Amino acid sequence: MESPHPPMRLALGTDSMSLIQEKLEWVKTELNAWQPVTVSTDYPEPVTSTK
Repeated sequence: MESPHPPMRLALGTDSMSLIQEKLEWVKTELNAWQPVTVSTDYPEPVTSTK
């Protein structure tokens, strides 16, 4: 199959598609659960003077 933007990895079959979707949901749940900790580590923006 020709494609101008082929996937880096191609899931073949319904079983692999289901497993990948389950993994993505797990990753999304983990990201959401740890979001407060993740964003709390942002380095503050430097204060710039307006002289």
